[in-house]
Amino acid sequence: MKYLSINSLIIFNLFFTLLIYSNNMFGQIVVIDAGHGYNRDCSNGDGRTETEINTNYAVSVKLKYILEASNYTVYLTRTSNGCDSWISVDQRAYLSNSWGANILLSIHCNAGGGSVTETFYCEKNDPDVNPDKAFAEDVQSEMAYYGEWTNRRTVEDNSYLGYHLGVLSQTNATGCLNEIGFVDNLDDAAKLLDDNWRDEFAYAYAWAISDVPTGLEDHISLRLDIDHFNTNYPYLDVAHYNFVDEWPNGDYIVQWGNLKVTASNGCENITLMDTPYNDIYIPNLPEGYLWERDQDGNVIALLTKSGIDNDGYYHEASVPIYIQNVPNTFITSGTLTSNTFWCGNINLTGYRTIRNNLDSQP
Repeated sequence: MKYLSINSLIIFNLFFTLLIYSNNMFGQIVVIDAGHGYNRDCSNGDGRTETEINTNYAVSVKLKYILEASNYTVYLTRTSNGCDSWISVDQRAYLSNSWGANILLSIHCNAGGGSVTETFYCEKNDPDVNPDKAFAEDVQSEMAYYGEWTNRRTVEDNSYLGYHLGVLSQTNATGCLNEIGFVDNLDDAAKLLDDNWRDEFAYAYAWAISDVPTGLEDHISLRLDIDHFNTNYPYLDVAHYNFVDEWPNGDYIVQWGNLKVTASNGCENITLMDTPYNDIYIPNLPEGYLWERDQDGNVIALLTKSGIDNDGYYHEASVPIYIQNVPNTFITSGTLTSNTFWCGNINLTGYRTIRNNLDSQP
């Protein structure tokens, strides 16, 4: 193993910082998603091992330190490793989008009788999967090198797992999910619990992130005259956007996407508005949903504008907005009807009959 002394750590960080600056890649927003976490009562709701929960978080913090020293803007979806640190997959993706992430890296550990590292990318809801695939392949390659792992696989999630990973399918960023190693393999677990190896995993991720194109040379600039809105009221010409052609010169948008407003109910993102115009008109929000709200009770939403340039590259810009005076119609008790939306864990008591055509979500 390539153990690093304190001096070599300093040299590595200095060299990595110089590399980033020389590649003109500072200014990117990176979201590090440490998988799983603990419930409010400190229980483990996902049934994951402490090895995975603790390793995910420890590596994410180390990676954050390296990237911030290189002038990246870094956010953690899981900001602690204690009680009440668990958040849903949908919330993780929503946070990434609301922060305007250029890159999302989801850090996990595997289980099920295998060994070594593997990486997933997702093509669902992705107009151009090539950057995600390239990022996933780079993460896998660096992890195999720095972690001294056998290169298990890099694969599109649904093609191998039979389903799409929620945090990847809902994010706007270039993203992938890496399984560092297997917690139920003795050799893998020994590495996962070793702080020196965790350093190596963080460095592997950092090198892979440094190879991701910034997407900031050309970009969509989106701004609003106001950011608080009421429903059923037309706000005319309050959204302003343009394409910033910085480098190389000569690019322009050939196909603008619609102006969209989405909001999260804790389980999924719901489109509230989708229009080709610059005006914002948000209808009444569907009833029965537990909307994400700020401390003032406003529903937190995301306004997005996208476009495809003359080279075929997809660009997207998002800004958070706040919807005022939305009543809380989420039902916490009473009779479950076909028009009631339930999200999360519920307790059913007494006699209950569930029709086959009622939708349910885990």
